[in-house]
Amino acid sequence: GSLDFFIYADGKWQELYCDMSSSGWIGNMHQIAAIYDGATNTMSLYCDGKIIGSKQLSTTGGAAHSDYPLTIGDCPETHRGSQAEFATVRVYDKALTAAELQSQNTDSPAYGATDSDVALWLDFSAKADPVIAQPIEEVVLGDVNCDESVTVADAVMLARVLAEDATVKVSEQGLANADMNENGGTDQEDLTKLLRKLAGYKD
Repeated sequence: GSLDFFIYADGKWQELYCDMSSSGWIGNMHQIAAIYDGATNTMSLYCDGKIIGSKQLSTTGGAAHSDYPLTIGDCPETHRGSQAEFATVRVYDKALTAAELQSQNTDSPAYGATDSDVALWLDFSAKADPVIAQPIEEVVLGDVNCDESVTVADAVMLARVLAEDATVKVSEQGLANADMNENGGTDQEDLTKLLRKLAGYKD
C-alpha cells in the first residue's frame, strides 16, 4: 500500500512514505525512482516519471554510508523482502530530473548503460525466458499446491514461500489461492489463517 524510501544520515535512517493504495498499482509494471539530491538535501520518490513525494533531511550532514551492502528487493538490516518483481535496476551517481527519468523508459535514454553517471545497470528482463501468464481459475483459498485439497502440505509450502525458499516454485494460481486474507499478496497473516482453517476454526 505504500512506497518507502530510506536514507542513512546523521547515524539514523531518514524515511519517506508515499501512499500507493490507488487502483491500478498492484499487478502492473512501474518505474520507481528514489532520489537523494545533495544540492537541496532532499529525498524524493517518483513513480512513472512523476514526483509523488519529497522531504528535506532533518540533518545538514547529508547522506552517509551505512555498514550494509546494496540489496535489491530486501532490507539487509531487517531482512524484510519485497513482493515486487524487478525487470531492471539502475543506480546513478547524480539526481536525475523528472524529464531524465521519463527518458530512461524510452529507446533513447538520457543516460545509457555505459554512461559515466551510471553506477549500476542490471537488466533481468533481457536474460530471462519469456513467461506466459496463465489465467487464474476460480480461487480455492488455501490450496497453495493446487492439488484440489487443502492440507498441511499447503501450509508447509506457504511457510517456505514466506521464508523466501528459492527451491519452492508456486504457480500464479497457487499464489492466488494462498492469499487467505484476500489483500492482493501473501504474508504471515495468510499463513495464520490457513493454519486456523486446518485446525477447524471459523474465521
